[in-house]
Amino acid sequence: MLPSYALATVLPVGQSPIRSLSVSRKGGTTTILSCTQQPPFVTKVTVDFETKDLNIQPFNELPISGQVTASVFLGDGVMAVGGLDKEIRILTSDGVQVTTLTGHTGGVISLQRHGKNQLLSGSWDGSWKVWDLETYQCLQTQGGLENGVNVLSHPSGAIIAASTGENSNGKIVNSKLRVYKFDQTTSNYTLSNTLTPHDGPIRSLALPPSPGPDAPVVTVGNDGMVKVNEVFEGLGTMLTLPTTSTGGFLLGVGTNFSVDESGIEKEFVYDIISVSEQGDMYVHNTDVTSDVTSPIQTLPHPTTVWDVAVVPGSGDVVTACHDGKIRIFTRLGDRVADEATMRLHEKDVKENRKKSGKGPSAEEIAKMPDWNLRATIQAKGDKSYQTFRKGDKGIAAQWDAQAGSWIEVGEIVGGAGAKETLDGKEYDHVLPIEIDQQGGGVATLKIGYNVGDNPFVTAQEFIDKYSLDQGYLAQIADYIRQRVGTDNTPTIDMNAHANNGSSTIGDLTGTSMEVDKPPAPVYSHFPPKSMTIFSTGEDKIDKIVTKAKSVLPTLSSSDTSLLDSMCATIKESSRYHASTITEDEFNNIPNNLLPRCPLLDTFPLLDILRLGSLHPSCSKLPLKFFQTVSTTTLANLENSEVDLSTNVPLPMLTFRLFCNLLKVRTLWSTSFWTDEARVKKIVSLGCDIITKSSNKNVKSSVATFALNYCLLPSEISPNYTEILKLLRHIVGKECSTPEDKSNATKGLVAIGTLIALGVTEAKSGDIKVLVRDCSADGPVKGELERAL
Repeated sequence: MLPSYALATVLPVGQSPIRSLSVSRKGGTTTILSCTQQPPFVTKVTVDFETKDLNIQPFNELPISGQVTASVFLGDGVMAVGGLDKEIRILTSDGVQVTTLTGHTGGVISLQRHGKNQLLSGSWDGSWKVWDLETYQCLQTQGGLENGVNVLSHPSGAIIAASTGENSNGKIVNSKLRVYKFDQTTSNYTLSNTLTPHDGPIRSLALPPSPGPDAPVVTVGNDGMVKVNEVFEGLGTMLTLPTTSTGGFLLGVGTNFSVDESGIEKEFVYDIISVSEQGDMYVHNTDVTSDVTSPIQTLPHPTTVWDVAVVPGSGDVVTACHDGKIRIFTRLGDRVADEATMRLHEKDVKENRKKSGKGPSAEEIAKMPDWNLRATIQAKGDKSYQTFRKGDKGIAAQWDAQAGSWIEVGEIVGGAGAKETLDGKEYDHVLPIEIDQQGGGVATLKIGYNVGDNPFVTAQEFIDKYSLDQGYLAQIADYIRQRVGTDNTPTIDMNAHANNGSSTIGDLTGTSMEVDKPPAPVYSHFPPKSMTIFSTGEDKIDKIVTKAKSVLPTLSSSDTSLLDSMCATIKESSRYHASTITEDEFNNIPNNLLPRCPLLDTFPLLDILRLGSLHPSCSKLPLKFFQTVSTTTLANLENSEVDLSTNVPLPMLTFRLFCNLLKVRTLWSTSFWTDEARVKKIVSLGCDIITKSSNKNVKSSVATFALNYCLLPSEISPNYTEILKLLRHIVGKECSTPEDKSNATKGLVAIGTLIALGVTEAKSGDIKVLVRDCSADGPVKGELERAL
C-alpha cells in the first residue's frame, strides 16, 4: 500500500454538478450513488477494479423535481435519497421508488442510517427527524435549530446534529453541534450537550474509521477548519486542523485509516479527508505528536468538490465534483491511473482553474463602498446583494431585512485574467447563469460583461436575448456587480418552488434572492422530469462498425483509423476510465463517410453517430458539425430512394439521433433548435412518417422527438407552432394498436408540457377536439382535458 493517495480513475457520470454521494462495497465491487443538480438526479455506479467492469445506471424514471443533496445506503441494496423537493425517497437497487417520506418543509440535505431499522434526516427547515424503516412513519421531529441541519448516527446510540447558523447583526452565528441521547422514560431523544466548534456554518460530519461508543466527531465548516470534537465529556474541540492560509469553505469530510511510509496501517491515528469549494481535497492526519497540523497532502480538482466518501475495506476515496465527474483516489498501487489519465486530469485542473481565476481588479475594489460604511448603503430589497471593499479585498454581502443589516457572505476571489470570448465577442468576464426549467433540469446560459459597462444595460440585453421575465433585471445586474470569480453558478428558478410561489436567482453560499411570482399549476403526468435518450447498443458496436465498413465502397487507412478509434471509445465509455472522442473522429462520418456511402446503407453510420452523441466530447463540438449532420441526414430522408412507408432503419435512427442531440446543452445557446427551416423540415418528415409508416419503432422515435423538443428551455424560444403541427398528427392518428396508443399518449404528454409552460397555442380549439377524440384513453388524457 502506498503512503499517499493517487488518482485511480475519473468517471464522467454526466454534465450536471454532483452534489452528494454515498458508497458501499461488496466483495471486489464498489457501488457509488451519485446525486446531482440536474436530471437524471440519481445515478448508480458500480466499479470493479479487478475485472475492470463498470456499470453506470441512471434512474431516469424517478419523479424528482429538484436537485438531490443527500443519499445513503440502507442495506440489502435499498437506498434513500433526498433533496430540494423536500421529500425522502426509498429506492430498490434498480432505482424503483418504494415509498416517499414526507414531512420536511425545507430541502433535505442529510441522511444517515441509524440503528437497525431507523433513518435520520436533516433539512433546511431547521429540523431533524427519525423514521422507522419498517413502517415508514416519523418517530420524532426535533425542530428549532439554526437553518440547515446535518445529522450523524453515533455508535453510542446518540444523534449528532449540526446547524448552519443564523444571522445576528450582519454575521452568521450560533452554528451549533448538538448531542441528543435516547431517554428511556419518554422514548425520545433529548438534548444532552451543545458545542460551538466553528466560526460559521458547519457543513459536514464524520466519525473515525473504527468508531467506538466514545468516538469523537469530526466536523468541517465555512471557516475552512477541520475540527475533532469530544462531544460527551465536555472537552469540546480536541484538535484543530487548518486547510490553507487563504481559507475557503469546506463542504464535505470523511475519515480513513492511516499508513506509514512502508504502507503499514498505523494504530490510534487516522486520516481526515476534506473537500472544498475551491476544488481541493485535503488530507490531514490526527498524529498530534508530529506537530504537523497543515494538510499532509492536497489533491486539486478542476472546480468545486461538493462531497467525499471513503470506501469501506479498500480505503479508496471518492469525490463528487461540480464538473459532473466522480474521481476515485487510492493507495493501492495496482489501481493507480495510467499516465495518460493522470495528464488529462492535470490538464482539466489547469484549464478550469485558469478560467475561474477571474475576480475584481485593484481598481475595481477601490471603487467599492467601504465595509465600515455599510450602514449608509441602502438595499434594493430583502436578499439583494452588494459588493464592498474590506481592507484590500472585495467582498459580497446580502441584505437581511429582518435584521436590518448586511451579512457578509464571502470574498470575491480571483485576479485579473485574459479576455474571454462569447458569441464571437471578447469580454473581461463571461459569467454562467443557470435556468431551472419547469420540466426539471437546468439550462446553463452565459452573460458577457466588460469592466466599465453599465450592468443594468448588460442585464437587459441578456433578458431580451433569452426572453426572460423582466422582474429579473435588478437581480441579474446585482449578480454582475457582485462579480463572483468562483464556479458557484447562480440559478434563476423559472419554476415556482413548492408551496411558496417564489423564484430565485442564486448565490455565493446557499442563500438566494427571491422575487414574487405566482405559483404555476402542478400536474401529475406532465411535464416529464427529463428527456428520453436512446443509449443502448454499445455492446453491439463491433457488429455495427463491421456492417458500416462492408457497405462503404473504399476506405483509406485514415478513414479506418478514425472510425475504429471512435467506436473503440464508444465501446469503452461504460468502463471505468475517462475517454475522449476527437473532433476529427466525429467529423469523419458526416464529412467523409456518409456522402460516399450508398444511401439505403447509411444506417450503421447513423447508429454510430447516435451513440457518439451521448459521449461528453459531443458537447464540445462546433455548431458546424451539428449543422452538417442535420443537413445530410434530412436530405437523405427526403430522397426519393427512401420509401417512408416501408423503410425502417433510416427514419428510425435519424429521429433517434435527433432525440439524443436535443440533450446536448451547448446547442441550447445557439440557433440550432430554433432555426425555422430546420424545424419545419424535421416536422414535415415527422408528419409523413406518422402518416405513412406502419412500424411501431419508427413512429415511436418521432413521437419521442416531439416530446423531447417540448422540454427544451422555453427561454431559447423553441418553435412551438411547428412542433404542434407534428403533435396534431401524432395525437390525431387512429390508435388501432397498443403501440399507437403509446405514441398518442406521448403526444398528449407533450401538449400538456406546453400548457404547463404557458404556451397558449397548445389550448387552441382544434387541439381540444383532437384530445377529446383521441382513443388513447387514460389518466394522461383525463388530466390534459381538465387542463384544457
